[in-house]
Amino acid sequence: MAIMIAKLIVSRALLLILLGTVRAAATRSDPYCPHIPNNGDKNNHLLERTLNVHITPHTHDDVGWLKTVDQYFYGLNNTIQQAHVALILDNVLNELQDPYTAHNRTFTYVEMKFFSKWYLALPPVLKSSLKELINKEQFSFANGGWCMHDEAATHYMGMIDQTTLGHQFLLKELGVVPKVGWQIDPFGHSQAQAELFA
Repeated sequence: MAIMIAKLIVSRALLLILLGTVRAAATRSDPYCPHIPNNGDKNNHLLERTLNVHITPHTHDDVGWLKTVDQYFYGLNNTIQQAHVALILDNVLNELQDPYTAHNRTFTYVEMKFFSKWYLALPPVLKSSLKELINKEQFSFANGGWCMHDEAATHYMGMIDQTTLGHQFLLKELGVVPKVGWQIDPFGHSQAQAELFA
């Protein structure tokens, strides 16, 4: 019973933090999410109450779930599932480099197994372009593990090892350390995952 009460308290605290973050984001000055003042126009009150929704373009490409890593990466065996990870990354890089729209586009990547396979095969000029996008925070990394592991049924050593492997790759190749924990495929929750994010 005490554990359930503690979980409820933590859940409510996280919700309050999230709501506080949303309120703070809505009131701060942001060129992409401007506050619209009421200048006496009778319809402006509707604009002041408008909720701005921010969509985070990202991937979640399972490393070896229904197909092999190479089948996912190269878009093979699509009778099981349509997936072509290398093509996703190629298209993202092209779109983020578009001089007409690139200034307000971002992308977040998660699984380093696929990213490392793609990145290591890039020609130097594209690696340089990608590094510029990372420096401008248009291409970012969340979680940064080798894969996005399941939470509930995974041993904590596996969680630590695969997260460490992904982080080491990012630090060595790009000088990046992920600042955001991202777990959208948990299949349950574990104490080990919360401690990894802490």
